[in-house]
Amino acid sequence: MHPITAYTNSQTDRALPSFGMGDTKFQRAIATIMFTDVEDSTGLANALGLVETTRFMIEHFTLTRQVVMAHGGIVQNFTGDGVLALWPGSEMTPSETALKALAAVAELVPEISLGNAWKRSMGSLSRRIRIGLHSGEVMFINDRQWDFSFLVGSEVNFARRVEQAGKRENGAGVDALVMVSGATLHLAGLATASIDPYELVRLTPAELAHRQSVDWRRPCSRSRIIMARANVGL
Repeated sequence: MHPITAYTNSQTDRALPSFGMGDTKFQRAIATIMFTDVEDSTGLANALGLVETTRFMIEHFTLTRQVVMAHGGIVQNFTGDGVLALWPGSEMTPSETALKALAAVAELVPEISLGNAWKRSMGSLSRRIRIGLHSGEVMFINDRQWDFSFLVGSEVNFARRVEQAGKRENGAGVDALVMVSGATLHLAGLATASIDPYELVRLTPAELAHRQSVDWRRPCSRSRIIMARANVGL
């Protein structure tokens, strides 16, 4: 079990090697990480063709980026059919990373539903979006000369598994399926001590709609959340 530690900025980071020829900077922080994924993107591409698939993906990327940035997050990378975003503890407290990420998801989900409804009304294809949130310590690596950055750490890998765990959920009737780790709920003050940091929780549309209308800092009882203990493995 990995503990949820406070934000650190160790002086030993200076001993880490650079890559390439640029000025490499390393920063350790607690971050809340979000992955999104467009379900059956291969089938979508085969059905729509390259141009319309590109339009579809750009719409998803643009919407997600706007919502993430509006809530203080950073879009780290586009993964071809999804987004990797984060709320870094170097810019805010660990608790704030989780609260801001949850607020972003609460806004993103209804926007995805509206977009899908519009696509269906126009006779176009729509796709469900899986979203996963997890919090933990990461290393942010940035090379200014080469304008290149990326994230390192087992918590990043687990965040992707949180999103992927949505594949085993019954997603009938929802346009966005949201999975959150216990670690994120703990940082946000929305979980009891009995919830394991690596236990997975599915947030229902009703839960998200409720949370969008109230302060995310208000405690959430465990009974209000559908628990999903997925076998994701570390």
